[in-house]
Amino acid sequence: MRKKSFIIVDAKDKVRFPQNDEENGMKLQLLEDAIQNAEDSASDTITSFRSEGRKYYMSYRELSALKVSKAKGVSNKLIFLIDSHALSPVMRTMNVVLTVIVAIAFIISGMVSLKLSKSISKPLVELSLQAKEIGKGVFLKLPSDDSSIEFHELTQSMNDMSKRLTDLDKAQKLFLQNASHEIRTPLMSIQGYAEGISKGIFSDTTKTADIICEESKRLNQLVDEFLTLSRIENNTDESEFYVLNLSDVMKEVVQKIEGYALREQKKINVMLPPDVIMIKANDALLSQAMINIISNGIKYAHSNVDIAISKENHMVMIKIKDDGDGIPVQDLPHIFDRFYKGKNGNFGLGLAIVKSAILSLKGSIRAYNENGAVFEIKFQVIT
Repeated sequence: MRKKSFIIVDAKDKVRFPQNDEENGMKLQLLEDAIQNAEDSASDTITSFRSEGRKYYMSYRELSALKVSKAKGVSNKLIFLIDSHALSPVMRTMNVVLTVIVAIAFIISGMVSLKLSKSISKPLVELSLQAKEIGKGVFLKLPSDDSSIEFHELTQSMNDMSKRLTDLDKAQKLFLQNASHEIRTPLMSIQGYAEGISKGIFSDTTKTADIICEESKRLNQLVDEFLTLSRIENNTDESEFYVLNLSDVMKEVVQKIEGYALREQKKINVMLPPDVIMIKANDALLSQAMINIISNGIKYAHSNVDIAISKENHMVMIKIKDDGDGIPVQDLPHIFDRFYKGKNGNFGLGLAIVKSAILSLKGSIRAYNENGAVFEIKFQVIT
């Protein structure tokens, strides 16, 4: 038979086309085997069978709507046959094409994977190197990486961390420089007067001893401030926070510092709210902060220091105001900086301790001028 052929049979498996073997070149045995396989399989499906040692593929379709036969009611089948040998060149071509496609896909996937791995590993390597440099104290800035949102955010976070560490390192170095200078000044004074006494330079040793005593007190106060600031910044444990009556705390603070005000011939005016206001804080830290601010106000006031406590919604505000000349405008942004030397002298650590204490108590503080210096401290009220 030819490599491809078709036949039409009726419902009684009688061949309607071809009418003889010459028309289709099909052997009788093959014809019978094809008709039998069609009987055993469903229409519109491809099946295979063997005939006289050769393999064939076939499919058939019902042709009841076609008037191939003149007899009425006769259902016909169109059977399509193809020798498996006819498919061999096609299969070989398909195998070659599929092999080439798989090879190309493998090469492309390898190239894409390599490029993707490099795009991922490169920024990670750079971030790893930066982390190592940060560990050595070298704070670098990575260029922005826009290859992906994740790497951009990670790079930005690393740069932010590096900047914060740089600022912290500078602040620490500046603090150590200022602290060394502040400690050295009274020490040199004490040493100088002590050597003068030992060598008999001063005739009035009582006055010299008083100076040494004052410088020792100044040095002791400075060390206490260092320790206080360090304790505040290193202690973030809220287990020492207690519910406090703010009015009671303020009364105790005023009582402690009123002697200093009387000595300086200044008056402290306190206005407390009629209602009880409760906050959660550390009593020692809060009292230390209030004493530092009030004593600072007494130092610069002409005659009065006013203290007022008011409540608004869920917040309470402590307003401490003096009637002095106020804080110079150029000094206002820096008054909470450590050892900032303003127009009127050295602010030292007093106000730096105040800010650290207030922030550690989850509060806020600001300073401004209003017919004198004003400090506003806010805390959340416990209801």
